Amino acid sequence: MPSTPQPSMFDPDRTSSRTFSSILIMNALHALVIFFLASYVIPPSSPRLMAVYAVMCLIFARVLFLTTCTLARKQAFAEIAIVTLFLATLYSGAAYSASLAGEEVGLTQVVAAIFFVFGSYLTIESEYKRYLWKKLPSSKGKAYTEGLFKYATHINYTGEVFSYAGLGLMTGSLWGALIPLSVLLGFIFNSIPELDAYLVKRYPSFKAYAATTAKLFPGIY
Repeated sequence: MPSTPQPSMFDPDRTSSRTFSSILIMNALHALVIFFLASYVIPPSSPRLMAVYAVMCLIFARVLFLTTCTLARKQAFAEIAIVTLFLATLYSGAAYSASLAGEEVGLTQVVAAIFFVFGSYLTIESEYKRYLWKKLPSSKGKAYTEGLFKYATHINYTGEVFSYAGLGLMTGSLWGALIPLSVLLGFIFNSIPELDAYLVKRYPSFKAYAATTAKLFPGIY
């Protein structure tokens, strides 16, 4: 007797998830993490910490926009809890690292801002263009391979890696390197394999597209 398929976090029809309310809960928890950290744990008492918290707030704004405007799939509460815990860990590490590394901002923080802006562009541009394309009747049953996605099958994740690299650099600490590294490893060993398996089943053309296209970094991986 065949086993019952397990629901995927990328499956929009899974029964263990909720609709728009779950997205609002996730964003509310995201905002709460930043507020609690800044108000009660590590206040932004220096220019560098203020810059780090500014990046966190911009990440929140980006996530809020993308999840409320372009996210088609539902989200399980278990996923919300995992994402919230992961963000709390990253943000705590960023604030703590910045508090130890010094107070002033300099060239490193300028480079960090460039990384963050570039990463945000990759994520927002790719996600929004895909969202608009999916609204077209002609896109039904097809995988989106246009725009920035022609360079990498998960170019939106590439943007996230660059964004969190910006957050890590903004701390001015070597420990900050663990922030984008954690995000990258999470994508490589968890998100991408699961999403690829789902997309192969949902879109027959995805396998051929993925075979000739990088996953994250064109020419590298």
